[in-house]
Amino acid sequence: MVVDYELNTSHCNDLLDKADILFCLDFNSMHRTKKMETVLLGAKCVKVLLDHHEQPAEEHFDYGVSDIAKSSTCEMVYDFIVGSSYADKLNLDIAACLYTGMMTDTGSFRFSITSANTHKAVAHLKELGLEHSIIHENMYDNFLENRLRFMGNALLHRLEVLYEHNTALMAIPKRDLIKYEITTGDTEGLVNYLLTIEGIKLGALLIDRVEERKWSFRSKNDFDVNELARNHFEGGGHPRQQARHVRCRHHVFRRRRGKDVPREREPHRQADGDPDRRQGGHGPDRSSGHLLLRRDQRRLHPGGSYAHRGGRHRQVAQTFRSAR
Repeated sequence: MVVDYELNTSHCNDLLDKADILFCLDFNSMHRTKKMETVLLGAKCVKVLLDHHEQPAEEHFDYGVSDIAKSSTCEMVYDFIVGSSYADKLNLDIAACLYTGMMTDTGSFRFSITSANTHKAVAHLKELGLEHSIIHENMYDNFLENRLRFMGNALLHRLEVLYEHNTALMAIPKRDLIKYEITTGDTEGLVNYLLTIEGIKLGALLIDRVEERKWSFRSKNDFDVNELARNHFEGGGHPRQQARHVRCRHHVFRRRRGKDVPREREPHRQADGDPDRRQGGHGPDRSSGHLLLRRDQRRLHPGGSYAHRGGRHRQVAQTFRSAR
C-alpha cells in the first residue's frame, strides 16, 4: 500500500505514530523528506536506514547501512531480503519493484556503478518469472505528447554549451512548465542529454518550479558533482564513482537513541549531484588530461557565441572551470 503524505497527511501521521519500525530508503537525511521532516524526527519508532548516497546523517537513524558502492537502494533491499533468509518471500510484484529501481538508477544498467552483483540479482529476479521488457516499456514508452514537445523545445531553445569549460547548461523557466503542463516526473532524465554532446564532461540543469529552483548535475570521468552540489548549492548526491574508489566505502552504523535534532535549512534552494558515472562516447584525449574538440566543432561553436549571461549563471560558469 502506498499512501501520499501530502494528500493524506493525517492518515500518514497516524501510521507513523503506530509504527514500531520505520525503514528509510534512498535518502540519508530527514530534510530530504521536506514536509515530513519534523514528523519523522519526532517519531518514537526505531528508524532503519538503507541508502547508497554519501554523508548520511547518522544522528537521524538508530540502525542503518550506507553503501555508495551499490548501484541502487533497490539492490540493497534485495540484499537485505536475501541476507535475512527471506528469499522465499520474493514474488513477482516484489521482483518488479526491485528491478524497476535497479534499472532506473543504473541508466538501464549502463553506468559503471552497475556491478556483477547487480546482474546476479536481476538474473535471480528473472528466474522468478520477471518480464523485464514490459517494465521497461511502461517506464520509458508511456509518456504523453506534451512531454516530447517540451523536451524538443528545451533542447532547441534552452541549451547553452560552454565548450571552453567542457560544460553544457540548460535552464527551464516556469513558463515552459506551465505551457507544456509539465509535472515533476516529466523532467526526469533531461539532464542526461547534455552529456551526449562530444567533449562535454559536466552537465547542469536548472528548473524553476513554483516552490523552488532546483539544480541537477551530471558528470563524466573524475569530476565530483557531489562536492559541487554540497559546496555551492546546499545539495548532494553521488560523486563520480570508479571501481578503484569504491572499496572501504561500506558504512554500517548504530547509535544511541534520543539525540535527534532538526537542522536549520533554507527551503527555497535544492540541488542533487548524481553523476552519470560515465556515459559512452569517443573523442576525448585522456592521455593529456584534457578533452579536445574537433576543428569543425571549433568552427561551428566559437567560444564567444556561448558566453553565459546573468549573475548567477556567470558564477556557476566560473565554478565549472575546474571541469576542464
